[in-house]
Amino acid sequence: MESTGTILWGANNIFTLYDAVEDLTLRCRIKGKVLERGSLQEYNPLAPGDCVRYERQGNEADEEGIILSREERINAFVRLNQKRNMPQAVAANIDFLVAILSPVTPPFRPRFLDRVLVASGERIPVIIVLNKYDQIEGYEDVAGEAIAAIEKRLDAYEAMGYEIFRTSAVTKKGTDSLKKRIDSHCVAFFGQSGVGKSSLLNTLYPKLELKTGDVSVKYNRGRHTTTLSRAYVIGGSMVIDTPGVREIIPYGIGPEDLGFYYKDFSAYSHLCQFQPCTHREEPGCGVREAVLAGKIHEDRFESYLRLYEELERWKKQLSY
Repeated sequence: MESTGTILWGANNIFTLYDAVEDLTLRCRIKGKVLERGSLQEYNPLAPGDCVRYERQGNEADEEGIILSREERINAFVRLNQKRNMPQAVAANIDFLVAILSPVTPPFRPRFLDRVLVASGERIPVIIVLNKYDQIEGYEDVAGEAIAAIEKRLDAYEAMGYEIFRTSAVTKKGTDSLKKRIDSHCVAFFGQSGVGKSSLLNTLYPKLELKTGDVSVKYNRGRHTTTLSRAYVIGGSMVIDTPGVREIIPYGIGPEDLGFYYKDFSAYSHLCQFQPCTHREEPGCGVREAVLAGKIHEDRFESYLRLYEELERWKKQLSY
């Protein structure tokens, strides 16, 4: 008898899924190793959050099954796996992607965030969290300019319509508000290594007891502690803890379309003399004029230019 379940985690063709109707967790394999809705071009055919059809194996006491097919995804957060030159789904069917940054250790990286926002596209709402806020509380007199610059960037994202939370697993700042926002939803936590994703999740949901790590003193960047994406069912919520990464390249987005993914460009792109406009060298570019006028943050525009060049290279290599 076929049933429906949600993938929690998996590797090497062995997946753990949760059947909410039966309140049951099972260990399953993919029937024939190729999914009905999967693709041979995907690095991983299933991601946490995927809805699948499955059949129980053996008697009712056996907590094993066979995955028959993957249901159509509402959305998926996908990045390019550069080693395999394939798309890699990090999480699927999520209500929010919670993008985690830290202010000092590791350093605040708005260009990394820009790539996360591009990869999320229009189908995945993003909540931006500046975690480890205890790193800057009380130090305004020492690094006032740097803190002011961070807050200015966050204000710019907020003006674009993104929700911003400032949190600390140490002082518990902002954790109640964030938990209230994401409760009863399926959310994925994503960020670079060392920003405190697992520590923050432990604060929000103490029963998780996730392994946490530290930051390399020499390189001021995080060490990987989470090795694969894993979903946890907590009451009416599902949270997905994802491995920390040092860089991200959105998959399947052509450089010619990149400008549409930068929300702050939309108010000025229609003013461009040439349509379509790449906002790089064309004369009479409304976006570049907005940058010069201080209406678009200069570093945000530099972020766009660098990603444009990378997407050009990958498009030629992957032919998508």
